[in-house]
Amino acid sequence: MKEKDMNYYIFRIDYSDRDYFKENLEKGILKQGWGLENLSLLDENGEERNQEEWVNACPEGWRDTDEARRYLRNKNSNLRKMLEMKEGDIILIPKFLEWNMFPFIK
Repeated sequence: MKEKDMNYYIFRIDYSDRDYFKENLEKGILKQGWGLENLSLLDENGEERNQEEWVNACPEGWRDTDEARRYLRNKNSNLRKMLEMKEGDIILIPKFLEWNMFPFIK
């Protein structure tokens, strides 16, 4: 893959469970989510969900004001970048596995 075809991402994790993330990264699995059902970026057919559909699937208390809905739209836009990732891209995970390094995990 040519370097110009490669994208770079910074991906932050919940640092309280580093072993869980290390195990999954070694399997080639990268997960993002808030632990709630029905907030996948993809529908049951594997197609990208519409942003408003995703926002409306969030708990009602998260989307009860215009400002809250705007925040959720922004969050959705950030999460959608995961759908653009492809083999050969570089993902940097700060502070993982050690505080002073960026590991390279195949």
